[in-house]
Amino acid sequence: IMLFEGYAIFGALFMNAVWIIYEYGNANGDDGNDAALNRAFECIMGIALCCNIFLSIYAAGCWMISIAMDSLNEEFVFECRTMLTGLQNLLMFTSQFTQFGLFLAVYKNLYPNLPEIIVTLSFAIIMYVLGTKYFGRHMATCMSLEFWHFPLFVQFMSAPSS
Repeated sequence: IMLFEGYAIFGALFMNAVWIIYEYGNANGDDGNDAALNRAFECIMGIALCCNIFLSIYAAGCWMISIAMDSLNEEFVFECRTMLTGLQNLLMFTSQFTQFGLFLAVYKNLYPNLPEIIVTLSFAIIMYVLGTKYFGRHMATCMSLEFWHFPLFVQFMSAPSS
């Protein structure tokens, strides 16, 4: 199934983004930052990294299985629904935790320079709000019936502004 291939490839690519944000947030070490903020950042990025690693591992494994078993089982695509749902959930968790970690990384890295923090976080928040708005509108338009039948947490994590 090509979806497994997509999850595996993009999961591996997203791992670089998670790690870059983690490193960016720790560029200045812990100098001048609140210990609770540092622990929160480490926890959020740790969760994002775990979700991302498991996304890549499971998707790669399913991709290999789909190559080997797809032609042997007529119901293979139908039977993959649960695993695809799990991979989509891991992707959404990775995305949300990484975006929140980005906000904390900007604050940690630019502290105590308040003007730079305000400008950078304002831009990041505007991009986040606009991106989720357009993505939510796109999902609701392209797959309107399916989207509204997703569980509420999936709707919120996929498109919080819709």
